[in-house]
Amino acid sequence: MRCLNEALGKPARLLMPGTSELTFDERWLLELGRAFGRADKASCQFLLGSRVVHENRRLVGYLVARISGYFGLD
Repeated sequence: MRCLNEALGKPARLLMPGTSELTFDERWLLELGRAFGRADKASCQFLLGSRVVHENRRLVGYLVARISGYFGLD
């Protein structure tokens, strides 16, 4: 999570736990985790390419893949 702002090129908007609404950034992260969880390479590439600067895509992809595998996001 510490590298997210740098990877996006701007601060991510994340709300406090327990808040009933989700921000665009939170929805994007959830969809990215779900895409990795179901091994949907096309969606992963699209989601990473739409928000993450090129030089950080590999690292963010690796981290999200590890997190989604740990939590079973699918």
